[in-house]
Amino acid sequence: MLDMILANDPLGFSCGEVVNLFYPIKPHHINPWCGCGDPACDVWSQVRDAGVDNLYTKLSELFPDVSFVVDSSKNPCWISRQERLARSQGLDIEHVLIWKSPTGLARSFEKRGRLPKFESAYVNYHRRYNGRVAGWTGVQYEKLIQGPAILAQLCGRLGISMFDGKQDFWTKRHHTLFGNNSAKVSLFSGEHPRFEAIRNQREKFEGDGPASVVHHRSIFYHGRQGGSEPSGASRLHLDRLDHIAGALDMRSLGGSSAAEVGGSTEVRLPAAGRIESTIRCALFAARRYFRPVRQRQS
Repeated sequence: MLDMILANDPLGFSCGEVVNLFYPIKPHHINPWCGCGDPACDVWSQVRDAGVDNLYTKLSELFPDVSFVVDSSKNPCWISRQERLARSQGLDIEHVLIWKSPTGLARSFEKRGRLPKFESAYVNYHRRYNGRVAGWTGVQYEKLIQGPAILAQLCGRLGISMFDGKQDFWTKRHHTLFGNNSAKVSLFSGEHPRFEAIRNQREKFEGDGPASVVHHRSIFYHGRQGGSEPSGASRLHLDRLDHIAGALDMRSLGGSSAAEVGGSTEVRLPAAGRIESTIRCALFAARRYFRPVRQRQS
């Protein structure tokens, strides 16, 4: 969602989770639907044929009016790789980490039947991200959706335009790749076949009812978001996760300063060790060589 909001600009382009175009891990990554909704669109086949090292030059060739791209790929190894590539090509890069409170993300995991994996996922992802990525700006999801203030601060930090309707990303035709159904469904009207397919997926796999899908084009909740703790919250070590969330908050727009949380200097984000990061990124890089095999199987 934030990817497409930031790219909702005549000068912006949303890549979505483009890492999976070059490093596919699921069947639908092989011949992906473009976010524009046109099954004949060949933007990403052209980009893939140009090769991962030519991602930005090919996008520049295809969209000469674009001056910035937004990539919402989550893999920290991809993020650090692309930073090196971008800088070698004379491009500037900014990192933005959007995160949810432990309780908020636990509800999402529970809705998908993945609550037992939630705690390790929350800890490990932030360890890996903090171990590979430096100089990032944090944005807490629950604060982002309260109103335009955090979005305006973020646009100012990134040096891109903020305007009325910036959050209405569905008003632009995006070529974004992959991402979650809650965001993708907003790109299509009720008459589009992709809307129907995504709506069915949301109802089946994410537990959303028809009413919540119909009213899908809204971002700011003005204090109406929230809800009870997940039913399995008693089994979670939320105090441990709250420690991480506190460190994230101190590096986030609209967050607490060290003085506001008692002047503590002990709140630190854990980071993955160098050896662990190196091994993980080596395994990640090896995924490229399995792509031809996956394509043949598909």
